[in-house]
This record gives sequence, structure tokens and C-alpha cells, in this order.
Amino acid sequence: MDGLILGVDLCDAYTQLVCEGGEKSWTLPTVICKKKEEDLWLVGESAYASALVGDGVIVDKLVKLVQKNGTSTIGGIKYKGEQLLNQFLMQIVAMAKASPAGPLWLNMATKMVLTEITELTDMSIPPMRRAKHWAADTMAS
Repeated sequence: MDGLILGVDLCDAYTQLVCEGGEKSWTLPTVICKKKEEDLWLVGESAYASALVGDGVIVDKLVKLVQKNGTSTIGGIKYKGEQLLNQFLMQIVAMAKASPAGPLWLNMATKMVLTEITELTDMSIPPMRRAKHWAADTMAS
């Protein structure tokens, strides 16, 4: 496979973004916050900090929100779970690009792989069949 692959381990509590081979990784809470007074989205610890001081509205449990086809209203605008999760993913990739090590390898990425492990009681099913797996072929800038 040509190009670099980004992996995203996504769950309701934390998300990890990792470069193929584990050269660089980021782990952050799976939360997103929209600032009240400006059109700015924050993720992870920054989202918690903004919500804590009252500057933003936070949404957590993004995976469950998507699974339940849920919505969240922020600043009078109703967002689907998919929209919020997409915004979260765009923000974490942007965050990685902005880091000192990010541009060196992230700009070479051609594919992002997302895996969400679901809880199943039937452990006789092979692990890869218990995982929902998505791959996006070209990374958007």
C-alpha cells in the first residue's frame, strides 16, 4: 500500500490517533465543544476547559450518539451525531498537523482507518468480525 496510514481508535471515553508503525500518537478524550461567542470547535482537554469556564457547550459520548442516530442542539442549531463525530475527527487531524511532528508525516497520509470495537457477549466471533471498520481513501486537508 502506498502512502502513510493513520489509525483512529475511537471509543466514547478516549480516542487515539496513531501513525502507521506507531511513530507518533495522540490520545485525548472523545469530546467536542463549540464556543458560545465564536464559530470555533475544540476537542479533548481544551473542550473540557472551555466548558468548565462557561465559554462553550460540550458534547460527549459521540460514538453512542452516532449509534443511536442521536442529535445535540448547540447554540440553537441541531447537529446530528454524524456531523459532530465528523467535526471531531477533522479537529483531531488538524491538531496533529499543527503539532511539531505532525506536518512531517501527516501530510504524507493517504488513508485514515477508523476502528470502533463494539461490546459483544459472544466471544466465539473472531475479533475482527466484532469490529466496525471504516477506511477513507483520501485525507481531506
